[in-house]
Amino acid sequence: MTAIRIAAVSGSLRASSINTALLRTIAAGAPEGVSVELVSLGALPLFNPDLEADLPEAVKVLRATIVAADGVIVASPEYAHER
Repeated sequence: MTAIRIAAVSGSLRASSINTALLRTIAAGAPEGVSVELVSLGALPLFNPDLEADLPEAVKVLRATIVAADGVIVASPEYAHER
């Protein structure tokens, strides 16, 4: 049986992110035959269209991880503060 590969992306860079904690919990509870790889966005540079011809290494790694995955989970914080 081929293992199922899941890329888990947190939209928060905070060390104490609830979204990252959720993804870690999902990874820890993944059943046998399923691997969950936590993907960090912290190393990604700001988008610069002038760099389109030569992608930064961190972008190449992120792209390869997502392309190789069978599925992607994205957890992102919600910023809807009421005044």
